[in-house]
Amino acid sequence: MSKLRRTKSLTVMFVTVICATTSFVVYVGLAYTMYRLRTGLDEERQHVATIRAQEGEQADLMRMLDSITVNHDEMKTYFIHEQDVVGFLELIEALGRAHGAAVTTASIDVAKGDGHVDELQLTIKATGSKNSVQHVLELLETLPYRSIVTSAVLGKKGDGTSDNEWEGTFKVAVGKYTES
Repeated sequence: MSKLRRTKSLTVMFVTVICATTSFVVYVGLAYTMYRLRTGLDEERQHVATIRAQEGEQADLMRMLDSITVNHDEMKTYFIHEQDVVGFLELIEALGRAHGAAVTTASIDVAKGDGHVDELQLTIKATGSKNSVQHVLELLETLPYRSIVTSAVLGKKGDGTSDNEWEGTFKVAVGKYTES
């Protein structure tokens, strides 16, 4: 019986060792699986956080772009668009005529600027009464564009014997917006 008991004891011990080893292997396997799942979950959380941060930055950039677009469109109103130069000159001539002056554009030069803004350098001549020529000068000084009258010469026309006929030569620099 002692042999039987010994065999039984060895069998129980062997089964216990196998169960313990199997339990240990299962425990290590589960721990490794949980570690991998947690690492994957942490990576996924980090990825989601990165995407949310990028979406927030994109929303901020879109708001800034909308603001810049509004400011850019507003800024463009301070310049003559490259396609509106002829219309602008016709408007000055028409407003001069409305005040009794004959207005002509003597010369146009374009000074290339930085980016999309060039400078039109105009020489405008006006003839008429003293008041009408002065009105043309006032018109040029108060243009709703980025502009400056760089030179203004007013005087009696010709030999100066006529009190009614005056002439003015005005040099004006006006900002011109170009798309390209």
